Amino acid sequence: MLLTLFLAIVTCAAITIMMFAAVAFIQDKKRFSAAFVRFPL
Repeated sequence: MLLTLFLAIVTCAAITIMMFAAVAFIQDKKRFSAAFVRFPL
């Protein structure tokens, strides 16, 4: 029972972290593409 609870919490934490990482990655990509459009190399 305790192990199941622990694994459920760990899984939820991992999913939350992955979602945050995906959002940060998408925002970074948008920022970089906007910078390249503004200042073409």
